[in-house]
Amino acid sequence: AKNHPVPFVESDLSPGTSRPTVTAPRALGRPDAEQISLTGTICFDTDFPAVTRFLDADLLLETSQTWSNIGRQHLRGHQYAALENGQTLVKCTKNGYTGAIDPYGSIIEQVPQGSGVVSMMVPRFPKLVTFPLLYLIFDSIVGLAACLWLLLACSPQLSCRWLGRCHF
Repeated sequence: AKNHPVPFVESDLSPGTSRPTVTAPRALGRPDAEQISLTGTICFDTDFPAVTRFLDADLLLETSQTWSNIGRQHLRGHQYAALENGQTLVKCTKNGYTGAIDPYGSIIEQVPQGSGVVSMMVPRFPKLVTFPLLYLIFDSIVGLAACLWLLLACSPQLSCRWLGRCHF
């Protein structure tokens, strides 16, 4: 189930409540192939680290429909998801850029996609060691600091009280 419908565009969808599942390691394609585990997300869910961060899979598949004018940026934005999860990410999209990103955040394949089938060979990369709990703590601290600074920016009285007049 898609947990985060795109605001305004998908207002008719009800958000799901379940996290993506991870398959048991298995050989894909040929019986003699190395076994890997995989998981997947739908479109906007990939932009939410809480959905993907604790998924222990070798390969993350992401499907989406992209507005063509942001297609390349959308693929490049997913470099961060691959990097912070330490996973190979394969993005399949309509009207954007289909591609593969290694766990180090490097785009290894990219193809402008309108319709049809795209085929690519993606090298096997081992899942990297990540520290999801540390990332969560860092995100929380930065989020709280941002809220504090917004509060100070919106309230001159509070800003003067906490920072004094020297900040003008």
